[in-house]
Parts: sequence; structure tokens; C-alpha cells
Amino acid sequence: MDRPRSETPHRPASDRRRGSFKGAARALGYTPSAISQQIASLERVVGAQVIARVHGRQALGVTDAGRILLRHMSAIEARLIAAKSEIDALAQGIVGELRVGAYESVGARLLPELIGRFREAYPGVHVEVDEALSDLYLMRSLGRGVLDLAFTLLPLPPGPFEARTVLRDPWILVVQAGAEHARLTARAPLGLQEIGQLPLVSFRLPRAIDAVLDRFRAAGVEPNILLRSDYVGVSKTPRRIVGHSRRRIA
Repeated sequence: MDRPRSETPHRPASDRRRGSFKGAARALGYTPSAISQQIASLERVVGAQVIARVHGRQALGVTDAGRILLRHMSAIEARLIAAKSEIDALAQGIVGELRVGAYESVGARLLPELIGRFREAYPGVHVEVDEALSDLYLMRSLGRGVLDLAFTLLPLPPGPFEARTVLRDPWILVVQAGAEHARLTARAPLGLQEIGQLPLVSFRLPRAIDAVLDRFRAAGVEPNILLRSDYVGVSKTPRRIVGHSRRRIA
């Protein structure tokens, strides 16, 4: 990184070997009047005279206050260089915070590896993950600036969003082991007509299931959905919910 040229007025006062404003100006690439203005500005900041002006001579002396200030010059300049480095890194996206939103299932499958690789490449960026049950929540959080990016379903709702497809996840029919349709699926995949006749458990969220329902209806099938839920654990719903139990409540 190039050494930043500081616009603060401490640098002319830090070189005692120049002996004059002209010498300091030549060394630092300023005009003598600019050096004089910077010294005056510095003295206003610290509230004391740091350069002793000797009338009739070109030589300049450093006051006691100036010597105290000189002891801090290296630290001040080092902090300025460090600050410039951090600001450059921030502008390049190398430091800062990245807020990511995702479903629990996506977070468990994708994020551990992705975040691990990201942290290796950008160790100065803090990654915070927000898990959600609804992509509506994720999109609202993106719109409000609460999240920087989110893993959600396509297509996106209207808004100031940009999307890239990172995963295509097929739907899978889960059936009871040993059931008749389980034996059928072992021989050949079930079609939409056969699946539509089964008692089904489904997500309730519209965007999570609309594309599937559209496929059924395009084939002239209205699926037999007995239960809708927002939770992944819906697949473990007791059999009595879908009519496989003979027990009756009195």
C-alpha cells in the first residue's frame, strides 16, 4: 500500500532538520504559505506555540510544546496509516459485517461450508446468520436493510432485489414403509395422478408449495392435502392425522 500523504498539519512540525518553512515546503511538496497555514492551524488545535519564529534569521526552533508533540508524531502517523488501511479494506469489502438470512434446512445444508470458505477468504468480515421459517420474513428483512443477502425461493416478489440460482432441490414423496404405494414406487415412480389420490401432508406457506400445486393442476389433478404446516417436522405427524389409525375418540 502506498504511504498516505497526510493532510493534517503535524508533518511540517515533525522535521526539525529543515530549519525554515521553505525547507519544509520543498521536502514535503507544499508551498511555504501552505506550511505556514498548517503550523498556525496546528497551534490553534493544541492551544500552544510549537514553532519558535526567530526574527531576522531563517532558522526555526521547536518550543517545549512542540517537542512534546514530536514525541507523539510517530504514533499519530502510524495510526493514520492503519486507519487508511482499514478504510481501504472496508471499501473493497474485506472487513465489516455480512448478515445472511436462510431457512433452517438451507442453513444446515449449505451455510457451514459456505461460511467456512468465506471466512478463509475474508477473515476480517463478521458473518451473522438469521434463520427464519418464512421467506416472506427474509424478503422483508432484505427490503428494510436488516439482511444483506438471503437464501429463499424463486421467483422473487416485486422489490429492489437481485437473484442468482444457487440450488435446485427436487421434491420427494415420503410414504409409510410397507404401504401399497411404497411397493409401487419401488417398481416405478408414481405419476401426478397416483400421488394426487394419496392423503398428503404439505407446507402451508404459499411460496413453498404453489409451484407444486401448479404442476398438479396443470395435469388436471387436485391433490388430496389433509394437513398443512409451516414446520419441517410435519413429516413426522402421527398416522391418525392422515387416517391410518383405527383408534377413535369417544
